[in-house]
Amino acid sequence: MLWFSLSALSATAKAANQAATKTLTSTYSVLAIAAFGQLAAGISVFPLILVPGLVAIPGDLDFHRAAFVTISLNIAAILLLVEAIRGSELSYALPFLGLTPVFTILTAWVLRGEVIGLVGVLGILLVFLGTMSIDAGSLPDWAKLGGRRIFRDRGVRLVVCVALIYSISSVYDKSATLLSDPYTFVWYSAVIRAVALLLLFFGRRRLWGIDNSVTTVRPAHILLFAFLGVTFIAEALFQMGALQTGPVAFVIAIKRLSILFTSLAGVLVFKEAFSLARLSGAVLIVAGVTIIYLS
Repeated sequence: MLWFSLSALSATAKAANQAATKTLTSTYSVLAIAAFGQLAAGISVFPLILVPGLVAIPGDLDFHRAAFVTISLNIAAILLLVEAIRGSELSYALPFLGLTPVFTILTAWVLRGEVIGLVGVLGILLVFLGTMSIDAGSLPDWAKLGGRRIFRDRGVRLVVCVALIYSISSVYDKSATLLSDPYTFVWYSAVIRAVALLLLFFGRRRLWGIDNSVTTVRPAHILLFAFLGVTFIAEALFQMGALQTGPVAFVIAIKRLSILFTSLAGVLVFKEAFSLARLSGAVLIVAGVTIIYLS
């Protein structure tokens, strides 16, 4: 299934993007990372407009309505997620993105009438259980599924909000993509997001009285921001390609492989703790993904 492969590739790009974001949080503000990262994304995708017939913005108002909703939601999600990554370990808060496909079962049904069979629901729930336990330090800790963290960690609460936002925006992503095509929608949304976040960043003093001393990208970080932009575009292109034929809840569930990849990055790159209990969470994610693939 092509949509399955594209979803897995999108997950890989997202994990790389989150690891790069974590690296930048020690130097830049949340708004700076979001603005310069989206600027890099806009620059990397802009040349597509020069390819004849590749990008054609529809005149259909339904496309622009769907695009406006998802672009607005994703700007909020980007800011919240960068803040969560800045304040928490990658393997501590990000597993709560596993709630996204669970929420999407409902939002895709309400907004698009997509119905997932019981076997598919089982696969999504296994992915959810795996993501929620992938940071466990022991079997008793595994059994808690991270529940207490919602009440004691701000980063976790932010990620739960992002999961809810994604469950709505991904449905509108599909609507906008089907009313155009993946290249057109990714180009359109990337350019608008870049402009909007840059306006927010450079207008921050007037809007909120915020004055951050870092107003430009340091030369040493240019390539890292470029990587941030490219991986964001790759994630979006693969996701929109998958959404053309795959059910929204399934596509987003497979994308949650990014949590497994990000957790690996947390252990290997950022020296976060590893345990056999965490490995069991990874096994559950893989089992859930396998069931979704076979359903």
